[in-house]
Formats: sequence, structure tokens, C-alpha cells
Amino acid sequence: MVSGEELSEHSVIRLPFTVYCLPDASRSALSAMGQFKARSSGPGFFAQLSGKNCRKQATTYNNSAPVTRTKCAPTPAVSVSRQKNDYNIKLVITKGVKGIAMKKLVKISIVVLAITASGCAHHWSLPSEKVHTIYTANFQEDSLLSKYAPVFLTYDYRNDYNRIGSPAARINSDRSEQIYVDPEKPEIYYMEKEFSTEKNKYTNLVYRVHFPKVPFSVIPFNLTSGSNVGIIVVITLDEKSRPVLVTSANTCGCYMAILPTTYLPPDAWPGDWKEEPLDVYGEELPWIVDYGEMRNPKLLVHVRPSVHRVMDLEIVDGESLSRSQGFRTIHAPLKPTDDLENIPLNGGTTSFYYNYGPQKGHVKGSMKFWETLLLSLISWDFFVGADKVYGDNEKYDNPFYTSLKPWNRTASDMWNFARFLEFWGWRL
Repeated sequence: MVSGEELSEHSVIRLPFTVYCLPDASRSALSAMGQFKARSSGPGFFAQLSGKNCRKQATTYNNSAPVTRTKCAPTPAVSVSRQKNDYNIKLVITKGVKGIAMKKLVKISIVVLAITASGCAHHWSLPSEKVHTIYTANFQEDSLLSKYAPVFLTYDYRNDYNRIGSPAARINSDRSEQIYVDPEKPEIYYMEKEFSTEKNKYTNLVYRVHFPKVPFSVIPFNLTSGSNVGIIVVITLDEKSRPVLVTSANTCGCYMAILPTTYLPPDAWPGDWKEEPLDVYGEELPWIVDYGEMRNPKLLVHVRPSVHRVMDLEIVDGESLSRSQGFRTIHAPLKPTDDLENIPLNGGTTSFYYNYGPQKGHVKGSMKFWETLLLSLISWDFFVGADKVYGDNEKYDNPFYTSLKPWNRTASDMWNFARFLEFWGWRL
């Protein structure tokens, strides 16, 4: 324990406490915290947060895809350093601070770190279900949008907040407008957008779905609890209409991941890309998406229940999937994202997004209390974690940024896809 005497400038206490790995700060959460480790070694204080020492333990639930629980290996004390897409942080309290104040600071720090860490990356076993639910796009036209539309696999269907729905509007008794997601009417929204790099031209097929909410929970702590949350999946096609990239993110811009497919040559990968499972904020995704030689390949997006995060991506045969007895298939209409700005309301229409004011471009009713409380200061964004429009920043004044660092807000904006890929090291 820390005594009441003055602390020595070079003395150290390491706190015996393990947290789960957080996302990298540049990828829409706190700077990656690997370990908060402690044992008494004299009066003083040291806390080291590092994203470089995570170790993964794979666990399989109910014969479904492996779900990785990530804990952090012990990390040595290191000096302060900051790199483009990673933080190593050392917090040092120097001499002159009283032991009593030190103990209070340690307790507060532990509570804040524990709350934030457990809220960003936690894993519980998937609920037991005889039949899982898949959502497939119901589109009349035989087009690339229909061909490459992902299939969303959800779990725990009995809770309606785990169901894909359609944004809707109503007038409350106090005459206020309320935007909500109706879980009884699932819809998948799409957008097609072209972009060019110095080497080639590409087409993005963008797919967006929404859920009613992330429920509030203390154990596990749901940092992202709030309403009208969503997921966005982008399939990037080359000039031969072959999928070369799969990008996924929540519609707040957080938990973003970019995966190459077997059609993308290795010289377009980031220089430090590793042929091993990709740890994305505690979830484990494949390092490459293998489209293989299937006649009807479909991207199957596994969605973690409650928090609605992408927990796995895989290519499956669409015909085999439709014939499987292990799935309940729900056909969702494929509608343009422009429809989100024209939601029927009392004979007129309203938008899914705020059209003016400080929340312009954010989804109505999607502000996340706990993310604002814990992350707004380091992100310089009071509405951090709130879901938003994926659209032209000049129109909405709300970049779809994927790096929590304020100075990367423009470079990491997913709308300018060529610049976004370059920022994250891709060489298309």
C-alpha cells in the first residue's frame, strides 16, 4: 500500500489488475490498453497502457464460429511514445504528491479504466438456439448489388433488439417527434459509389442495417448502449467487377476493419499486413476473405448479440445456405439509403438524421451517454459514438471518421474512400 510520505520521483507501484484489450485510439476508441498490471515495489505510481502485448484465446460456442476472448499478457514498463496509429502511454505521478491523494487517484483510475475497457471489448457465450436467424436481401433486379449483398447472421432472436429493423417515426403524446427502429419490418439499405486511385478505378457497394438499440447493462458493461445503432458493410469491386476488399464498421465509424479478398494482389496490402487472424477490438476476423470458386458466393456477416458488432466474416455458398435447416431466413427489402431521409410521418416525411444544429448528420436519438462521458474529451467530439450518415461531408458537415484522434478526422473519413484507404496503409 502507499504510505502517507511523499512519493519518490523514481519509485513505482504496479497495480494488480487485468483489463481486456481496447481498440486502438486511431480506430475509434480509447488508445489500445493491453495491461494495467500492479504489484507494490515502493511508494510511487506507474500505469502503463500498451496495445502491443495482447494474446488471444479462442473459444467455440454451440458449434458456431470461433469467438475469441482476448486477454493481455504482462507488459513491461516502457517510455512514452506515440505513433501514427498506435499509442503507448505511461502515466507518472512524481514526487510531492501525498500518499492519500495517490490512493484516491489510483482507485479512480482503476474504476475508469475498468469501465471503459470492459465496455469496449467483452465476450459472453452466445445464447443457445436451435435455429439461428439470417437476413438476406430481397432485390428484384439481377444486379451486382443483389449478387454481392451480404447475408447477416444474428443471434438471440427472442430479444427484439437483436433483430434488424427499419427506421420509422412517430409523434409522442407530448407532440415531439421520435425516430425508432421497427424490428418487425427489416430492411437493408444500399448505396453504389465509384472512386479512383492513381492506379485503378473501383466501385463500392455499400450496405447498411440498423437495430433498435444496444441495451444498457452493468455486467457486462455496455459502453455503446443507446438507440438506433447500425452496421455498415462495404464491398469494393475492381474494374472486372470482382470483390477486392471488404470493409465493415458500426455506423458511428467505430470498430472499423478492412479485409483483403483473394482477388486483391499482395502488393496492394499494407506493408505490415500479417497472415494471421485480425484482432479487431477484441473480435477476431480472418486476415483474408476467400471467395474461392463457389458458383454463388455470399458474404456471411456474423453479428454479436446485444452490442451488434461484426464478430466474424466468411464466404459461404448461397444455395447451400438457403437450403440449410439450421437457419430461419428473413428476406429484407433492399432500399436506397436516400430513403432514410424520407421516413413517412403523419402524411409527410422526416429524416433519420438531424438536418441542422450541433448534431447535424447524426442519427436522431442515437447519442451514447457513456461514450460521451468517457471518450468525448480525448476525441474532442461531444457526440462521439453517436451513429451518423454515410455521405458527403460538405453537405452534412459530419465526417464518417474512423480514427479517434482529432487530427486524423479528415484523413480517416470513410466517405473519401481513396484517401481513407491510403491513411490506413492500403495501396490500391
